[in-house]
Amino acid sequence: HALASSATCPTSPLARGLGLAVCSRRSAADMTAVELAERFRGDRLRELAQDLERILEEERVLVSRMLRARHLLMKNSVWAQTYDHPRLREKSVYEFSNAFARFYISIRNSEAEKASVFVPFYDKLVGEIQQKGMTVVGEWSACASAEELWRRAESTSELHVVQSGVSKGGSEGSTQFSCDDLKLVVPAEVKQRMVERASEFARRFKVADPDATAARIFLSTASAYLVASGGLYWGFGPEPYEFTRGELGAILECYASPFNHSLPVFCSPIQPLDCVYGSLCSFYDSGVVGEFVKAVGAKEPAVIVANPPYIEAELQGCSDRLAALGADPPPAGLRVVSIFPKWDGAGGVVGMENQCSQKVVLEPEQHAYFDYQTGRFIPARFASLGFVLGWPKDEEAEEKCAQVFKLLAHGTKRAKKRRTQ
Repeated sequence: HALASSATCPTSPLARGLGLAVCSRRSAADMTAVELAERFRGDRLRELAQDLERILEEERVLVSRMLRARHLLMKNSVWAQTYDHPRLREKSVYEFSNAFARFYISIRNSEAEKASVFVPFYDKLVGEIQQKGMTVVGEWSACASAEELWRRAESTSELHVVQSGVSKGGSEGSTQFSCDDLKLVVPAEVKQRMVERASEFARRFKVADPDATAARIFLSTASAYLVASGGLYWGFGPEPYEFTRGELGAILECYASPFNHSLPVFCSPIQPLDCVYGSLCSFYDSGVVGEFVKAVGAKEPAVIVANPPYIEAELQGCSDRLAALGADPPPAGLRVVSIFPKWDGAGGVVGMENQCSQKVVLEPEQHAYFDYQTGRFIPARFASLGFVLGWPKDEEAEEKCAQVFKLLAHGTKRAKKRRTQ
């Protein structure tokens, strides 16, 4: 999209800094959310192309360190005798993987180089592992900084991510990425879409050997998300997102990935590489998200879906970000649909309860989440809270938004039917 000169088009300071002219030949109010997102991503993609080799190497180093740290931490976690049974041990490995995935995402979304930030995350990780019947031994029971964790990781040989085809069951034609016990299965159509986007990026910015570069970008992205594979890939599922998109006109999915996003415009944590696949930015990039929501909400209310990972730091961060967006909403208004775990007293949950217009309690086994890796609904064994936020208040519109939570019960019926077959 052609950009008009900021010298002739007055825009916000942030928009000028991004090289955006909201009053270009075609005004922002006349553009779709996807078109606006493309405009906002323009400079980020250009900068990524200019510095691609450094960014790919930094991603390789970070993922390698995390994989090795995870390997050693698991090796230094003692399994209880009751977990000697193969199925129980499998469950323990699953719980360990989810705990480490939460730690990994928290580190990626924070200033992990600060000890005051890193230590609570690591302590939380160890605490969760121990709650699941394992004991972390020796020096691994504590860690004072990210630098110390990286030094420990260097003590073992590098682990390599293996890419292979899947030829059995419903995953036939998919690609599997694996390392240790970790697995990330990417359906053929998702891989094709992502590789095509990466190839378009390489050709647009005249990167040398675009096809090979696209393959490297895709492998780097898959490796980064492999570390977080597990329950973090659960979400609303197809039917609820069809409702938010078709009936509510949702314009932004605040927590997603290139592998599982359901709305065309989404935010995701692996930045800036995710921008290649259409990601707007991290949801915690307050300037870009705020400007985008304002631009889309110039003529009619902007509706966004904010379903954070079930990590206390992410729940709090989500609540805080939504409060900030609500404090300075777009001209036509803002509405938010969000789901949280029913963790009574947790800071993020309390923050959402204090600012919501509608709250729906979803009881255990009465609603389901969708596993984007397996394509199946998973009955929730815990209670959840559905929230609707609105600025300004509009009771009729907010009640319509709350209908999305009723659709989560449909997934429960499908999951129970599958279990009885």
